[in-house]
Amino acid sequence: MRAATAPLEKEGQKAGWAVSDVGLEAWRMREWQTLTVRATPVLTSPYRFDNPAQRMGRMGAAGLPVGLALVAEGFRRGWGPSPVALVFGGSDGGERGAVALVRPAASR
Repeated sequence: MRAATAPLEKEGQKAGWAVSDVGLEAWRMREWQTLTVRATPVLTSPYRFDNPAQRMGRMGAAGLPVGLALVAEGFRRGWGPSPVALVFGGSDGGERGAVALVRPAASR
């Protein structure tokens, strides 16, 4: 998360959209709560949180790519709620990943 958010902090940008692979597992919900506290410097208030896994079911390794596709389509079609988004996911084995996306200037 630090590597993904460092460029946002440097540019003074804040994310208003967060997308994750969090389902309904209690341990993942606690993880999300910890993450939001750590990401506070780069989150706007309010921000929108989408978790497609709660609607589509557990996605496994596809969770992060699905989140990236959701944000990319939101930007392309003009319905993304914020020009800056954070997408993150994790595995049962402990690996975590995060990506910050910024809507291209031409589509803002």
